Amino acid sequence: MKKYLLVLLILCTSYIGALTVNPPDWDLGTISYDTGKQALELEIHNDTTAEMKIDFISTCDCLWTDTKTFILSPYESAVVNFFFNPKDENGQVSKSMIIRTTQPGLPKALFEVHGEVLGNTVETEVEVYEGELDTVNADTDLSSAIKAIPLKYYYSSGCISCRKFLKQTIPQLEDKLGISFEVEKLNIMDPDIYGDYISKLKPEELEKIKFPALFIGDKLLQGNRAIAANLEQEILNYSGKDRSTSNFGLSGMVSISLIPVILAGLLDGINPCVFSTLLFLISTLTLAGKKRKEILIIGIFFTFAVFITYYLLGLGLFQSLRSASMFPVIADIIKWALILFLLLISVLSFYDYIQIKRGRVAKISLHLPKFLKLRIHGVIREQAKSTSLIIGSLVLGFLVSIFELACTGQVYFPTIAYLVKLGESRTYFYLLVYNISFIIPLF
Repeated sequence: MKKYLLVLLILCTSYIGALTVNPPDWDLGTISYDTGKQALELEIHNDTTAEMKIDFISTCDCLWTDTKTFILSPYESAVVNFFFNPKDENGQVSKSMIIRTTQPGLPKALFEVHGEVLGNTVETEVEVYEGELDTVNADTDLSSAIKAIPLKYYYSSGCISCRKFLKQTIPQLEDKLGISFEVEKLNIMDPDIYGDYISKLKPEELEKIKFPALFIGDKLLQGNRAIAANLEQEILNYSGKDRSTSNFGLSGMVSISLIPVILAGLLDGINPCVFSTLLFLISTLTLAGKKRKEILIIGIFFTFAVFITYYLLGLGLFQSLRSASMFPVIADIIKWALILFLLLISVLSFYDYIQIKRGRVAKISLHLPKFLKLRIHGVIREQAKSTSLIIGSLVLGFLVSIFELACTGQVYFPTIAYLVKLGESRTYFYLLVYNISFIIPLF
């Protein structure tokens, strides 16, 4: 403890000489856990004659800023908004935001956040002691300890979610998977440990540092959300086990989480919007005098272009949703917006079913707007005249995919939201499977 206090004193001394921070710390006072997001405007002033790059590294998912990185010119000031979510906190709170700079002699400094959160039932009695190393559970025998998977967990003192992870999540995962872990607990408030952690990161990982962080072999997970979403699969990957051996498989071959993706792709592929467009395309090509062989070539490359376009759109949407889900407020907004969207689509689908049963097809609600239908038909007529079959087909497939997203996205968007919950490690494969399923009916 004396070591940490001495380092903090040195940092604060350098901190005052190079930067002026107002207020110098954040006193939350006494708040309730359900008061919602707390906000603070922090003014930072560069007191030096040199340009300074500044970025922020939170030691907890409960603490974040609206600005990740910025540059301060000599004697320039900037205002940064700090946010704190007390939802998962209880009792005395002591958090830190690491302020990292390019100023010589000031590699990092600490901005302290403290206060008291009342009314929560989250467990706080579990303590993480410095230097403590739980290699195996008390119930684990020596033979299983030898095969324990090594984990390096970088956390900050006072992190309640870190305590829960070490004392609840890890033991539960050991019981569930039948695997024991050797967890090395490393407090990033120790400058030596922090420096060692930074030295292990790749350049792309340095740009998005978050704590807590977990190394599983050479695989790094940063932040509570990333750890929660990907931990189990990464453990299985490291241990060489297949998820099907952990009560998640179907006949030991197909992951059960893959089945909804396949079914969603097939459902989306049997979409009236897609088939009506395909019929119009074939009719237009026939009227344009295209031969059967030419129509076959156009159809193949058209389908290929649809596949590539939807796959890339899916990747982009997945990354956007995944990034947004890192922020608790935005994640909640997305969740409830998706729930309302799915309820609306369900009601409208039932309404359309009733209209079709009564022979009122013209009154159905879930169809492409007239202007999009006209735009698609216009693109098809224009590309049907193209002298280059392959280029024309690829352009046609790309444009039609973009326009039809308003229709096919009703299945695609919820599926991608589902993939965000499964984690990044399987997303590329699952999106590939989804889009193959999607183009099978089209092909």
